[in-house]
Amino acid sequence: MNPKELAHPTNTSFSEGMRAYSSSKLCNLLTARSFSALDLAEKKDIKVIAYNPGLPPGTSLMGKPSPITKVIMPLFVYPLLSLISIFRPAFSRNIPSRAGEALAELALGKVTSPTGRIYASLVKGKITFPDPSQLAQSNDAKDLLWRESAKMVGLPDKM
Repeated sequence: MNPKELAHPTNTSFSEGMRAYSSSKLCNLLTARSFSALDLAEKKDIKVIAYNPGLPPGTSLMGKPSPITKVIMPLFVYPLLSLISIFRPAFSRNIPSRAGEALAELALGKVTSPTGRIYASLVKGKITFPDPSQLAQSNDAKDLLWRESAKMVGLPDKM
């Protein structure tokens, strides 16, 4: 899928919504990589961090939950996520206030990323700096997104 299709989705099904959400996270990380590579970022000592708050419940990300969703989430989904998080910690839920605190710690420089790392992820309440997906590390994907996004908003496509 190209950046223009991601920016203007036509299918609003749940699976397409999840695909759009995960694509937006990928685009955030690729854009952060592009910004961090700019000469201006280095000259002005601008620190770029892409932040993943994990899965904080109660943020209204999915809009107003239906009555059935209000029942299903605490009875089935949250316990399932807790079980999965034993093996895949990234699926653990974070408290929204902790997600905000972690973002503030990163923004204020109280927590700094290791050299060469721009991706921070909150896992079980702790800020981690994991390797992003292979696609998020792709220079071809990063450059394509930058060029296509620049065209969409009428900017020069050169970084």
